Amino acid sequence: MTVIPAKETSDLRKVAAHSPVWSLADGCGMFYSNASFNPILGVLMKATHGRVVSLHYTLTDDLGVLLDTSRGQESFSYLHGYGNIVPGLESALEGCVAGFSSAIQVAPADGYGEYNPQAVFEVPREQFPPSEDIQVGMQVQGEGEHGVMNFTVVGVNDQAVTLDANHPMAGKTLHFEVEVLEVRDATEQEQAHAHVHTHGHDH
Repeated sequence: MTVIPAKETSDLRKVAAHSPVWSLADGCGMFYSNASFNPILGVLMKATHGRVVSLHYTLTDDLGVLLDTSRGQESFSYLHGYGNIVPGLESALEGCVAGFSSAIQVAPADGYGEYNPQAVFEVPREQFPPSEDIQVGMQVQGEGEHGVMNFTVVGVNDQAVTLDANHPMAGKTLHFEVEVLEVRDATEQEQAHAHVHTHGHDH
């Protein structure tokens, strides 16, 4: 697929209006050739509030280490505009259409937040069951100001367990490679529940 910057598409748009092999993707500032949609037949469905976006993604860190990917498995779907994904990625996908493919970099402030050293604290070892084998790197749950929270164990000895309330990817720049596969209107039920309903999920 050829991607041409939007500023270079003024003349090409005239061609697109009469050709079945061109389609426009104004929302992401790109113009896609060899797409399967004819702009004469209708309007491209863009990723806007209340629509379901299905995509493949690969997430790496600054060193290129793979953190997560949907490749090789079922695509990932989310409800756009409902905070189902990190803000920086959702903002970058605003207005995109099926066929959009790009590298997207998300700063910590627009991802999982900046790392907060004050979110690291100790709790007495006796607050955990004596039989529980607490190890560094484990994820544990506890009650916080906003209900149940996840904590990462970053230290442990006979007297105390050191917990980190930061998200494991806090302070990290996120490097996404995304490919939008489909954009559709969400059902009334999906909008009411603020998330996508997959097969076998209706609540």
